[in-house]
Amino acid sequence: MAKRYIFDKRDMKKMFIKYGILFFIAFIVILPLNVFVLSKHLSYGMGIFICVFIALAIVLLGDLLIYLYKKYKLEKSGNKNKDE
Repeated sequence: MAKRYIFDKRDMKKMFIKYGILFFIAFIVILPLNVFVLSKHLSYGMGIFICVFIALAIVLLGDLLIYLYKKYKLEKSGNKNKDE
């Protein structure tokens, strides 16, 4: 069993910072999209659905990129230690 608590404040702080930055990036992308493209569809509800879908896609894509970068960095450091 792990000795760390599931809601460890260090882990939660990293998670809030990571997802806070991702949602902020999604907000920056969606704001001009709403103003210039989806303004006529927001009253029907379809614009809101599209905005939520785009925000979710941005957050998931960002999370995937962070995961792949950490995996690449770990493999690179692992290969470096094997070569020495």
